[in-house]
Amino acid sequence: MSAQRRSRGCRRSRSSIAGVRDLADADVAAPALEALGYVRAVHRTDAVLFNKGLAAQHTHHLHLSVPGSDLWRERLAFRDALRHDPVLVVEYTELKARLLRQVWWAALWRHG
Repeated sequence: MSAQRRSRGCRRSRSSIAGVRDLADADVAAPALEALGYVRAVHRTDAVLFNKGLAAQHTHHLHLSVPGSDLWRERLAFRDALRHDPVLVVEYTELKARLLRQVWWAALWRHG
């Protein structure tokens, strides 16, 4: 697998994308990833997603995708945009922090 890593803008979460020949390779990788604490999640048809950490706040996200797929191109284009636009980095960081606060407040409200 070849891996391209990018920071998610939020310091608490790490997202990576790894290339696989086809999505069946994700099934082969699943036991090793699960042994490391990753859980397979429902995702798009052109990728397989594994998350690590608590459901409310994953610490790691690993997308397995075929290089050249729509997801592959989208993630690398976004990574490149963040690398070249400091204003976008600030806006994205603020968005992620705002969304995290909303999720936190919603969970607090639901569970008292």
